Amino acid sequence: MLSEQFFLITLANINVGAFREAIGAIDIPTNKDIFGLPQIRGESIKGYYRSQVELKLSEESVIDVIFGSQEKAGSIIFNDASLIFIPTPTRYGVIYITAPILLNRLANILYQGNKRMRDLANFIEKIIRDSNKIGIGKALVYME
Repeated sequence: MLSEQFFLITLANINVGAFREAIGAIDIPTNKDIFGLPQIRGESIKGYYRSQVELKLSEESVIDVIFGSQEKAGSIIFNDASLIFIPTPTRYGVIYITAPILLNRLANILYQGNKRMRDLANFIEKIIRDSNKIGIGKALVYME
């Protein structure tokens, strides 16, 4: 089985609805994970990619083999996309902030990948250890 991890970077604000009855002023509640953080469901990602492939291919049987049909599962699976970094505008430009719980999630995903990804997971765990040494209101900055 071939497995590949990749990152999604949104270029604009998005709201992937949870299709529940709206509470308050928001029409569509945001889909959230078990921690209450925003996420994009794998089905939504798969649906997007299927629609893009349908624009380029007219061979419905090939599309059904890849993405599935009502009768049969497809050969490709998309997991949920989880929030890792939050782009935050500052007077110096946009910076990306995160939290140890989000970095732990990323490290766990990366440990399932190839050696290069596991090396990145080890670096992320170093950041998490370093962040535990500083107090509230302080920041770690890592630069290339």
